[in-house]
Amino acid sequence: MKWFRIISGVLVFSALALIPASWRVGEAGAATVTWVTAGSSTNDWFGTNNWSSQSAPADGDEVIITNASVRVLLTNSTATLSSLLISNSATLIFSNWNTALNATNVTIASNAALTHVANTATTTNDQGGWPTNARVWIVCSNLTIAAGASINADSRGYQANPNNYTYGYGPGGGYCRGGSYGGRGSSPEHPPYGSVYGSVYAGNVYGVAAAPDQPGSAGGQYNSSYPAGNGGGAVRIQAEGTVTVNGGITVNGSAGTGCGGSGGAVWINCLRLDGTNGLISANGGNGNSSGGWPGSAGGGGRIAVIYDPNAQTSVPSVRFQAAGGASHFNFVPGIGTLYFTNNLFFTETFTHAGQWTVPGFTNLALDSLTVSNGWLGFPADGFQLTVTQRITVIGGNAKTNKLELTNAVVTCGGDLLLTNAALVLYSGATSAATLNVGGGMILTTGSAMYVYSGGQTNYPVGRDWNGLVSVTGDVTIASNAWIHSFSHSTNGGGALFRMASLAIAAGGGFNADYRGYLRGGATGYGPGGGSSSGRGGGYGGRGGGASPGGGSTYGNSNAPVHAGSGGSFQSSTLPGNGGGVIRIQASSTVTVNGALSANGQTAVGNIGGGGSGGSIYVTCRDFQCSGSLNAAGGHGTDSGGGGGGGRIAVWRIYHSGAASTDVGGGVYGAVAAEDGTLVWIQIPVPGAIVSFR
Repeated sequence: MKWFRIISGVLVFSALALIPASWRVGEAGAATVTWVTAGSSTNDWFGTNNWSSQSAPADGDEVIITNASVRVLLTNSTATLSSLLISNSATLIFSNWNTALNATNVTIASNAALTHVANTATTTNDQGGWPTNARVWIVCSNLTIAAGASINADSRGYQANPNNYTYGYGPGGGYCRGGSYGGRGSSPEHPPYGSVYGSVYAGNVYGVAAAPDQPGSAGGQYNSSYPAGNGGGAVRIQAEGTVTVNGGITVNGSAGTGCGGSGGAVWINCLRLDGTNGLISANGGNGNSSGGWPGSAGGGGRIAVIYDPNAQTSVPSVRFQAAGGASHFNFVPGIGTLYFTNNLFFTETFTHAGQWTVPGFTNLALDSLTVSNGWLGFPADGFQLTVTQRITVIGGNAKTNKLELTNAVVTCGGDLLLTNAALVLYSGATSAATLNVGGGMILTTGSAMYVYSGGQTNYPVGRDWNGLVSVTGDVTIASNAWIHSFSHSTNGGGALFRMASLAIAAGGGFNADYRGYLRGGATGYGPGGGSSSGRGGGYGGRGGGASPGGGSTYGNSNAPVHAGSGGSFQSSTLPGNGGGVIRIQASSTVTVNGALSANGQTAVGNIGGGGSGGSIYVTCRDFQCSGSLNAAGGHGTDSGGGGGGGRIAVWRIYHSGAASTDVGGGVYGAVAAEDGTLVWIQIPVPGAIVSFR
């Protein structure tokens, strides 16, 4: 730097002005070192000919990389730089796990990017040899990511295994299913209790929400026609000052053309986080198959932002995303985790995606809650959410716009509205989730509610349900809107739905198909589980199969509260699950122009038993139905037995309309499956009856 001063009328120049530019030191004691190699090929940071100083940057240097589209490979940690500016679509690539970029100030500008090489593993489900190959690791005072710039490690976590019928690489690699990390990959069975579908499995969750230090895991490949997706990479930022995100930090899993990989990890320690329209994302990859097994999505990754609560006094305009991918099927992948120092970033209009995780966070009271194009979960067991007025969940897709609660007690003082979005309630192993709505509940077109019953077997006195949705007002289900009722997969517990009145439009309704007891191997789950040799499950009717037939009957025809039982297999088959439980108590009118459906599942393959139908149990004052009520048994395959029919009981004072009903047993087998039970029970009109002649 040139400087001068006047001493006794004489102009004196600093001797620094005579030093060559490559030698000079600025006011902070830093040389300005510029990358000089052009082109888009990858060049080594430590290559002496790549820098204006003819040597790699040293401690205190100001480093500038502005060559268009240049790619710089960082194989070892840098010196402690005064600053780094990278811009003009240049890319800095980290190649080792313990390689750190050390600088006082780091600026990523003008569409530039930081990334790391892809991680690999040498064995399936590899949990050894940690740390793995690479991550982005920045140690600095201040980091700025400009609009349009990024730290991008999408698809650079554990890579997909190219072999057929395999686990994806990584601790959460799926077996012909989506990869897992902070959230589980999607699976057709009943999350969170099981993930088995024949012999294919979603991966296990792993890692720590407060310190996510591993990449995401890959999905498992079904066959070469459906290559799986990779997991997302890993980003670690340690900043003594401010991290400003106006662009993006993304570690998303990829979809491939089959099962998706999980999201990766972003772990930030800083004094404070700022940003305008920024994005930090660790989403799972989609499940993209047009049919068959490979449609499973990857689970969400993990994001942790740990700041100084005394310095962080405002909410940055940064969106946090750790969503599961979109599954081809209606199987719900798990969302990942969002960990923060406190609840400062939580607002009543929620636009993020993830399990909101704060130390000691067990309850939340709000005036209102709107989840807008977001996915909100609370991971604490027994979490209590109290909203004085309305809960609104709104988005463009019910698969990726949700409010999700595990074993929670939710109280909503006003209406609950779902618009192209979903509400998911999981009950726990020893207690039941409850949703209490003081107003009405409305599911518009494209919306869904998923209610999963828990594993509790010893109910309190006077209770025979394992999950409760209680609505003071009316429940309205539009066309192409559904409430999905899942019984527990091995104990058969079901949820109870209470309301003033229920109105179901044509094309909508309650769906408990295949959502009862699981299929089995030698014996299906449930009191009427099919025994060996491909016998069907029983419930309202006996299951079919070779003499002496399939699973036996059980339960009460007038008050059916049990799930249907699963079928069994003999060889090379997937037997059917039983139907679930739909239980509705309305004080006024139930109008069904759509469907109540609790069918058993048809077996697939050779000599497989179908699952039995489940339960539909409705009590109301006035039953109006032009739609359908179905609790049929699933079919068997080849010489396998069909599932027995389920049970339907409707208690009402008044009745209008002609409902279509089906409790038939599934077909196939040496001994046919029996039909289930259908009961219409007349409730006496309340009050005295006066007869005039």
